Amino acid sequence: MPESLKDPVCGMAVDPRHAAAKGEYATGTVYFCSTGCKTAYDRQHPSSR
Repeated sequence: MPESLKDPVCGMAVDPRHAAAKGEYATGTVYFCSTGCKTAYDRQHPSSR
């Protein structure tokens, strides 16, 4: 697993081992820097859950 991935909402680098939140979507696992970014992503992509 890469050391750092990009949060798709805010663009912040996220270490998947210590991510504040993650979600399982049709396209795979997405890691977030905060629960707020995950909530925003879920609102913007309701069909990907």
